[in-house]
Amino acid sequence: MHVKKLKKVKKIAGIKEVRNNIVVGSLLLNADLLLKQTANDKIKSYPDVQAMVQDSVIEVSGVVKPKDKDKILKELNSLHPKAIEDRLVSR
Repeated sequence: MHVKKLKKVKKIAGIKEVRNNIVVGSLLLNADLLLKQTANDKIKSYPDVQAMVQDSVIEVSGVVKPKDKDKILKELNSLHPKAIEDRLVSR
């Protein structure tokens, strides 16, 4: 609590004590969330492609041009996932 506010609250009749029990803990980000965000950044140029991440495995699906498929998989592989499940369809 801000020091000035703490002093004001202590002066209120009937208040015996003011305790600040707020503890700020560290934020633990899920590794899958970070991998998903990075994977989405890698495929943002391909509107018909989606990436799902679970247990550090990227599942990529959608429709792409044949020449783009290898490029997408290479980009996703550069993120070092446990595996990539390729469900891309070339057309």
